[in-house]
Amino acid sequence: MRLILPFFLLLSLLGSAFAQADRPVLARLQEMLSRQEAIRMSGVRVVSLRINGELRNVVEFVIRDGRRSRTEFPNDPVRKGMIIIEDGSRRLEYIPHLNELRRSPSRRDQTLMQMQRLIAAARQGQVRIQMADGGSVADRPTVRFDLADARGNLAQRLWFDRETGLLLKAQQLGRGGALMGGFEFRRVAYNPAITPDLFQFHREGVRIVDEAPGINVPWALRPTWLPQGFEPIGEGMRMAQGRRIALLHFTDGAHHITIFQSQGARLGDDVRGNARFNIVTKQVGDLSLAAVGDVSVDVLKKILDSMARMNPERDAVGTP
Repeated sequence: MRLILPFFLLLSLLGSAFAQADRPVLARLQEMLSRQEAIRMSGVRVVSLRINGELRNVVEFVIRDGRRSRTEFPNDPVRKGMIIIEDGSRRLEYIPHLNELRRSPSRRDQTLMQMQRLIAAARQGQVRIQMADGGSVADRPTVRFDLADARGNLAQRLWFDRETGLLLKAQQLGRGGALMGGFEFRRVAYNPAITPDLFQFHREGVRIVDEAPGINVPWALRPTWLPQGFEPIGEGMRMAQGRRIALLHFTDGAHHITIFQSQGARLGDDVRGNARFNIVTKQVGDLSLAAVGDVSVDVLKKILDSMARMNPERDAVGTP
């Protein structure tokens, strides 16, 4: 899955302009963003993800020291053992089923930059932002910002801690105000004891791979069928022999499946099975596909046969 960003993005909302946003509202939001470097906290966050067409809650334990953070999933049956670290310059994702550490550029700066672009769009009247009292979240008083498109359709709500600027709650809304996803801190402690080793990762025998987050190519396909219990836990891009490879990762907590895709060349030596993992390949026009996992060959074939071009933000992966 795309593990959760601190903010949902609204740049797709740009449309016909109306009156420019109230300057005090934007100044208050800018103030919240300016406090991010000083935040030191630990807490429990509940993330609502739309998986297989349904909302499901995932509990995260979060430690943060300014630009650095560590996220673990202590009780989730699918993600238990996974660790996500932002060390200030890189993002590290440890996948226990594979004993694999995925490295990518930090997402924190990118997220804050996109929020700044959102504020700039609001100043030009392209996005509407309203401010209100947010009540109490995790026993902390909050200020709430409602973000809407140019026609006034509410798309997001963000609750910031009035004192510290921590984003305590976020909701992404669809048509008619339907909840599409979000998160909420249930418990927060500020200024805990934090040691530098929390933002490092060392494990004997771990396999390190460089994988840029997200899939930014138009040719990638997605499965319309997965075995019961499997959920997406990430997607990204890698380079191999000078060509781009798109990857989709899925797990049920005990087994792991990765789908590799490359345009214009067959996947061969780039993807290998072993005694633990089976591999199935398929050619769809000029797109080469490979499914690798510790499941049966028949299951991998069925997944590849279900591959189709989909909108990952709109379409859900089905299960039998």
